[in-house]
Amino acid sequence: MEKITDILDDLDCGDYRLDFEDYTEGYVYDIQAEIADSNCSIYYNDIDEFAREHSDYLKRAVDEGLAPDGKEFFNNNPDADFQDYTRACSTAGEYMMIEDEIYSHLEDLIKDVTLRRLLDDGKISMDRDELEAFENIDWKNVNRLEDPFEELVDEFADMQLQRDAKLPPENSDFWKE
Repeated sequence: MEKITDILDDLDCGDYRLDFEDYTEGYVYDIQAEIADSNCSIYYNDIDEFAREHSDYLKRAVDEGLAPDGKEFFNNNPDADFQDYTRACSTAGEYMMIEDEIYSHLEDLIKDVTLRRLLDDGKISMDRDELEAFENIDWKNVNRLEDPFEELVDEFADMQLQRDAKLPPENSDFWKE
């Protein structure tokens, strides 16, 4: 038996675990975008500091179309100055950086939410079969945050039914004609 809290301790969730923890369902990439959006700086001093320290993200934001190029920006904002343009690019760049940070820890963030939901459901440890089911989830391709939890609950219930009935697993020779 392995305690769920021990598994949680081994996860590397990065800087946005507490933000991600606020969600129990929804599309993973929508959640990632919401967290990135809500964590972008709103004060000019912070935005300007980000621009000075992370010019690579400003360039990337323009290159990837998240921020307008200079010509487009100044055509649409004739009264703006270079500082306004830099701030627009900085905000887009910071958004991208936060998304990158979340993405680099996404599997562990999804595992964290799933395990915490299991704990909330009263599950404190997993046996070898349950742990194997947990490890066999395709964490890289989770689309909805609630999917792994629901999958595990169903699998754990099936395992318990088999244990209670003391029947061999479905893939054993017992079931073959």
